[in-house]
Amino acid sequence: MQLIVRVTRRDGSVRESLHAGATSVGRAPINDVVLPGLLIAAQHLRITALAADRLGVDCPSSIGVRCNDGPVVVGQLEARVGDRLKLGTWQLRVEAAERGDALVVAISDTGSADRASSSALSLGESGLRMRRPALIGAAIVLLLCLLLPLLFRGLPPPDTVSRLLPTEHLWSSGPLSHGHRHLEGRCESCHDQLFVSVQDSRCLSCHAGIRHHASSNALLKQTGLDDASCASCHLEHGGPHAVLPAHAATCTDCHASEERSRQWKLDGAASDFAERHPAFLPTVNRLDPESGAWTERRLEATEAARDDSALKFPHDLHLDPAGIRGANGREVLQCRSCHQAERGEPGFPAIRYEAHCQSCHELELETAAGKLKLPHGDLASVRALLQPAFDKGLLTVPETPEASSRRRPGEQAERDLEARPVTGTVDDIVERGLCGLCHQFSGGKDALAELITPRLRRNWLVHSQFSHAPHQWVACKDCHAAAQSSLSQDLLLPPIATCRTCHGGAGDSHGIPSTCIDCHRFHQDQGPAMGPAAVPAPVATPVTAPEAGDPALPAEPAAPEPKV
Repeated sequence: MQLIVRVTRRDGSVRESLHAGATSVGRAPINDVVLPGLLIAAQHLRITALAADRLGVDCPSSIGVRCNDGPVVVGQLEARVGDRLKLGTWQLRVEAAERGDALVVAISDTGSADRASSSALSLGESGLRMRRPALIGAAIVLLLCLLLPLLFRGLPPPDTVSRLLPTEHLWSSGPLSHGHRHLEGRCESCHDQLFVSVQDSRCLSCHAGIRHHASSNALLKQTGLDDASCASCHLEHGGPHAVLPAHAATCTDCHASEERSRQWKLDGAASDFAERHPAFLPTVNRLDPESGAWTERRLEATEAARDDSALKFPHDLHLDPAGIRGANGREVLQCRSCHQAERGEPGFPAIRYEAHCQSCHELELETAAGKLKLPHGDLASVRALLQPAFDKGLLTVPETPEASSRRRPGEQAERDLEARPVTGTVDDIVERGLCGLCHQFSGGKDALAELITPRLRRNWLVHSQFSHAPHQWVACKDCHAAAQSSLSQDLLLPPIATCRTCHGGAGDSHGIPSTCIDCHRFHQDQGPAMGPAAVPAPVATPVTAPEAGDPALPAEPAAPEPKV
């Protein structure tokens, strides 16, 4: 069920908004619906449409709420169509919507009517004149709060005087955020003029090169972000973290619309991570095994989660609880044996043969003339080293085929087995036995097989940011089913349902509250630059005069106008 909130203020203006899931109401600006007033708590109510005629109300504030002029209620209650809820001077009336999948909450300010019926004494009725006290008060404020601070900027007073008299700090809107704390006391670093808000040019003088939210100027114009200023999202002087737009409405004002999502070719509308967010659609590698060509594509919702790497690696074999044969005997591997997260970075560094594989998979072949050590990553050198030994019949394999299939590349044959010469060609040894155990090869039967260079992705969810650092206390198997994977193509990313077991919406009190910017960045790396640089100026093509003695080149005909 969706909730339509219609707010009517004293000046007659009406603002209507659509909400999915729980909607917070209170005095603090982090709420979905902000209602000013001394009798309104910072987070007063959470309202949810339960059905087309029922509204669920949760009031955690001790101020409480009245329903139909009844007693004050603190906690949970249900309101039906026609019921009235009273919060200070505000009244919430539950109404039926024209469509069956929504419920309307009409909010109006009754403060003016309450004051009209009260018997409060006016200033004139008390025998005081309004103009004279107002002028005296204005003069005092002007002297203490403006003239004296301006005077003290040119003539710094002694410390004893400055502690007693007002200073320019009276004009401060609040403390700076952590990122700008080094500018404390230097207002001119950002403010060009008195009583004028900070201009984007001053922001970009330090944050030069920061990118916009979309990949093209045309799309920015469609979304209306081309005229957005830095202060549209970043509000300074509000505390240590106020400059970060953590309020979900900053994003959901646009991304909650299904129509806009289709227009901008997004995965789907999103307004809350727990209640309304599209499924994860990772970007994966695709390999053409015949040509060895790589492509990159984004998975569809109905597609099998498969990612090519040109490697053959069974996770289940390496994570066997009974252990595997290692360099120093039987060894039980863990995920962290190979995957070690870098702090603050998404994914893991790419697997390297020397660091992660070589200790168990040493490339040494036992020949009749002794051990032959082969280089990794240089297929031409491997063939060049194997060919002389193959021509002389020095390459041997164990007689028992079962033992041969269990050997790692380069592992010495069992000493109690009789060895025999290798048959076939060097290419057969390389492609089907030595390198082919872990690597894929391209080429047909008649062509020389070429090893496909592996491609290992670091990040599959390219439109989001994820770090394993705050998730180190979670067991790997809780999110990744690697122990049941026998193919290296298996994409072991968890679905969104796994993340929702811990993470809730922005206002969730049962799970970890998760806002949009916890996973998504506004400033995209591939977008145009913020500010005036978003629309590049046309560059004039210089004309070079022909040198003396060279004939003048004829002018090229103009290109025809493109047909629309």
